[in-house]
Amino acid sequence: MTTTASPAGTDAATLEFVRAACPLVHRIGGAWFFSEDVAREGAKAGITDKFALYAAGRGGVLGDCPPEVVASAFAFFPPHLVISKYTDGTAVLPPREFARVYAAGLAAWGERLFGDLPGMAELARAGRKIADAVRPMGLPLFTGWRAMPAPGRPGADAALVLQVLRELRGDLHIHAVVGHELSPLQAILGKDGPERARELRYPEPYPPLSGFASRRRAAEELTDRLVAPAYSVLDAAERDTFLTALRTAERALEQ
Repeated sequence: MTTTASPAGTDAATLEFVRAACPLVHRIGGAWFFSEDVAREGAKAGITDKFALYAAGRGGVLGDCPPEVVASAFAFFPPHLVISKYTDGTAVLPPREFARVYAAGLAAWGERLFGDLPGMAELARAGRKIADAVRPMGLPLFTGWRAMPAPGRPGADAALVLQVLRELRGDLHIHAVVGHELSPLQAILGKDGPERARELRYPEPYPPLSGFASRRRAAEELTDRLVAPAYSVLDAAERDTFLTALRTAERALEQ
């Protein structure tokens, strides 16, 4: 089954499933970015700047493109920061090789945390079924990460598929934010306020916050509907298995 990730015909049960699963996917799927496992793989390749590792590692799946393209795909970071760190990283390794180093760190992280947990093979299988249901339209990071080969170990495979699904929602969220006429800074202010904008190094002063929060909530709701067709490919038993495995993985993060 394929889907164009359209909001048309989304049923209430699938939306409920998406709203239960996606926050866990987001949290677990991004917990590895600055992990010791990633840092170790980067150090082997001669890369010690964790932000260059993040920018060029996550963005390296886009291939040999101008750094401005990666900044556009990352969307919510100030472009000059992404461009600078991506340029620093790809001066050490070509983008695709950089992505493979980063993915090796992801695999090591996933196997360390999840390798001995029950349900990880099932999580990886269900997550891959969701990802494979999507016919991408304007989803560059999702498409690039979906093409990364599975490591072939349950914990590592689960970690990779959660990264893929995180990028799916992230790419679709960009569409939703644009559709609600929010700039990246406005979207950040509307959800997390000035503190997050400062953390991401957006220069002050910031515009008045009026109206941003309601539009950001609407963008989140639209994102749920855009994601839902892909998640709808799982039947009721697969959804229960997927959520149970996600909660098991979440607990492992807290130990």
